[in-house]
Amino acid sequence: MEKLKAYAKINLYLKVKKKSFFSKLHRIDSKFQIVDNLYDTITIQKINENENQFFSNIKLINDNPIEKVFKILNKYKLLNSKYRIEINKEIPTYSGLGGFSSICVQITNFFLKNKKNKLIKKIQKKVCNVVGSDCYFFFSGYECALVSKIGNKVKISNDSIKISKSDLLFPPVQCVTKDVFKIYKINKMWIKNNEINMLTPAIIKLYPKLKEYYNPIEWVFSGSGSTLVKRALIEKKI
Repeated sequence: MEKLKAYAKINLYLKVKKKSFFSKLHRIDSKFQIVDNLYDTITIQKINENENQFFSNIKLINDNPIEKVFKILNKYKLLNSKYRIEINKEIPTYSGLGGFSSICVQITNFFLKNKKNKLIKKIQKKVCNVVGSDCYFFFSGYECALVSKIGNKVKISNDSIKISKSDLLFPPVQCVTKDVFKIYKINKMWIKNNEINMLTPAIIKLYPKLKEYYNPIEWVFSGSGSTLVKRALIEKKI
């Protein structure tokens, strides 16, 4: 039995440009930072069963990305048994903290131990394609990084800051990434947008309940989610 930690990340800033013509994804310019004491715990155990088993302390999201990862691993014959996967979620879902991306990366890395570099890169790219672009950052293993293009260019940053759970606010609102980006695109919200997180107008427009928690003097949204980060901390590093 193995236990792994999948850490949360925040966006210290997020600039979002028009969609890329070739990939049909928005191009970004962002700085990602790991949160020191906020993580999900993954338990992996071999079982003598006919199917893999997935359990969590919360209801797993629709279109479970963990199962997608296992399909990739199975296709490339990286599973020598069936496994029981237990997820203890501490990172809120739909919060802009990359929780499920982080989980999927840790699981992938576990099964890629001691494999050839060419295979590792191939599997990592496939996981990023089916799970999401945040995976590129988590695969890098960096504590802090500059992230650009469609999330697939990740460059280490030595200018990290200590962010802990106490620096965050978690409104009880679940933000769906694809819906936030859809509103952003429809309303061309990149025009005359000087927000630290350029998705802010789209998030507020789509989820007006967040106005009860969001004070722009004190807080900045992380990514496309509902989590708020202390603005004073962010402004020191941008």
